[in-house]
Amino acid sequence: MIAIGVIGSRCRVYVRPSRAWASCCTILLLHGYALCGTFFVALPIRAQAGWAIGLIRVPQAMGGFLKYGMLGMILIFIFGHHDLY
Repeated sequence: MIAIGVIGSRCRVYVRPSRAWASCCTILLLHGYALCGTFFVALPIRAQAGWAIGLIRVPQAMGGFLKYGMLGMILIFIFGHHDLY
């Protein structure tokens, strides 16, 4: 399934590159979710609140996507900026 997805996305880049880069911008949405998760982790730590201990694992996992989202955003901005903007 991964191979089919990679082949399909490669074909989409050659057929309509502007549309392919626009669909890659969903990574920006996921990057925004990761930033929100990081903020939710930082807020109770800064306030020294004890109520967030049980809820903190999910936002921490969301924040783990930041490094991959950053790499994806850099690739989109380097290779796709002429088709997007």
